[in-house]
Amino acid sequence: MIVNLSTTKKILREFDIKPKKRLGQHFLIDGNVLRKIIDVAKISNDDNVLEIGGGIGTLTEVLLRKANKVICVEYDAKLVSVLKELFKELNNVVIIQADALKYDFNPLIKKHSINKMVSNLPYNIALTLIFNMLNKYPEIKRYIVLVQAEIGERLTIIIFVFLF
Repeated sequence: MIVNLSTTKKILREFDIKPKKRLGQHFLIDGNVLRKIIDVAKISNDDNVLEIGGGIGTLTEVLLRKANKVICVEYDAKLVSVLKELFKELNNVVIIQADALKYDFNPLIKKHSINKMVSNLPYNIALTLIFNMLNKYPEIKRYIVLVQAEIGERLTIIIFVFLF
């Protein structure tokens, strides 16, 4: 299991990866947070899950154990290589290199019958991506996203203003 600091450091070292601040890259290392995401997402083996920002596969790994299929979209080519290497033996994962802000998910959603999105989003695209996905892809019935506290607060304010 990837979700701990020593394994994360090992993978980063092994693949010579340095998190890119300009891309908002960060890696999940808290198993409690990961379990909470999975619990809230209510993933079953009937679900085909979209993950945006797969990173080094921490969340991907757990999703693959629960879901029928995981479609992982990652922007960084180096991280795409890591994901492909880590999950090369599995047949229930699709890894795509793309800019999620510009990508047309419609063909992917239709082809794979995606019904949930579960992501640990890079902070620099989180708000824009959340609003884009909610507006463009109503076929996805459940969205579970982990964002930085500041993004969560901004999102809460936006929703509050919208509702009232």
